[in-house]
Amino acid sequence: MAMGAACLALWGCATPVERASDNIQHYCLLSVQEDGGGLVQLDLSTNDRHFYPVGPMPHEVEVSPNSVYAYVSQFGMRDANHAIGTPGDHITRINLLSGETQNWMLPEGVRGPHGVRAHGGEVFTNAEIGDRMVVFDQNTGAVKRTFPLPELVHHFLFAHDVIYAFAAANGVYKIDPRDGRVLAHADIGSPARSVMMTRDQRQVLVAGRGEVVFLNAGDLSVARRVPVSGVTQIIYATLDEDAGLIYAPAPGENVVVALDLATGAERARVTPGRTPTMAVPGPDGRAYIPSVGETYITAVDPHTFATTQIGPFQRPNGIAFGSCAGA
Repeated sequence: MAMGAACLALWGCATPVERASDNIQHYCLLSVQEDGGGLVQLDLSTNDRHFYPVGPMPHEVEVSPNSVYAYVSQFGMRDANHAIGTPGDHITRINLLSGETQNWMLPEGVRGPHGVRAHGGEVFTNAEIGDRMVVFDQNTGAVKRTFPLPELVHHFLFAHDVIYAFAAANGVYKIDPRDGRVLAHADIGSPARSVMMTRDQRQVLVAGRGEVVFLNAGDLSVARRVPVSGVTQIIYATLDEDAGLIYAPAPGENVVVALDLATGAERARVTPGRTPTMAVPGPDGRAYIPSVGETYITAVDPHTFATTQIGPFQRPNGIAFGSCAGA
């Protein structure tokens, strides 16, 4: 998730989420199709759609700062437990205007690219088989370097020119993007399943078991714990600071809990279907929830919590917003 209007793909933005300043019709919803093996580009105002093949079981999508390019990770597996599928070997760059696609191959010995981020003229992806970060030149797709990652790193973001990554039972890491050196580490007391930076970049929101946790960005010390009742593991918690909300997806209970950002009180409990994974603020002010067990994405009004189903999709996973074809 790059910045500007396109910093909306989830699992945390490199800098704060910003609303798109242009009309919604200038932006398309980008939905990774885990079963469809590609990316759907859907115009929310016209329902025009384009499909771009990626390969078996892609998972996440990142959009370039100018909203022209999408980068999709061909993870190749169902989830972090690697139980189903064959580890993928590339990320795909898609020109959202022309439709041109390029596969950027991982080096030998590393497979299963999952998280993907564009930063500083480079594109980063963490390979879960081999526990390494692979860094591509954003223009040529050439591999510039790789470096080791702590075990179980699943996704990450950039802020303060460093990497913040989560690694389930191994916690949260702050990592030097040049060589992988660990700058700080936090154990939140349960599996960490997301990182997202607050707008002022002073704190990192982390999804835990039955709670979300705010860590101080400097040393990853705990700043605040917010309990979420009636749920087990939360994944990919997100912020909508304009609406004053924390979204806490709990796929085990098939709900997304909306919490008041200031008080932590529950504001609503949305039931978008089977296995919701995230709630991403869109350029129209609504939050978009992909549920990988369904054939649709749920759009939620952050004020009334009324929902609308958008589809069809094939096991929608990572989502973002970027340019529409031919725009």
